[in-house]
Amino acid sequence: MSSQKVENWLKNTDSENSVEGYLFDLNNKLKTIQNTAEFADDLKKYTALGNSIRLSIYKILQQQNLCTCVLAELFDIKEGTISHHLKILENAGLIFGLKRGFYTVYHTKKNIIEALDR
Repeated sequence: MSSQKVENWLKNTDSENSVEGYLFDLNNKLKTIQNTAEFADDLKKYTALGNSIRLSIYKILQQQNLCTCVLAELFDIKEGTISHHLKILENAGLIFGLKRGFYTVYHTKKNIIEALDR
């Protein structure tokens, strides 16, 4: 049934490709896309933001820079758990922490999300 739908799609787009040839070409394009460094970076970022707590942390950090202890109080979870989420965001290249005395203050890389939205 699916091949029939693809065949109808091809007819509606005035394509002269066969279903098999069309899907073969698309599969090659997809593999090329998936094998790029850009794809790997995007996957890491989207995966990091796929958790509601991490997305919320990211969004609040877009508003202002905060330390782990403030985030732990804000989200009412342990500092260790917040640190875990911050590390994932940091490894994805979305945030970075700067040491200020006893505290590490976290900042966003605002241009990352703007680039993802293009």
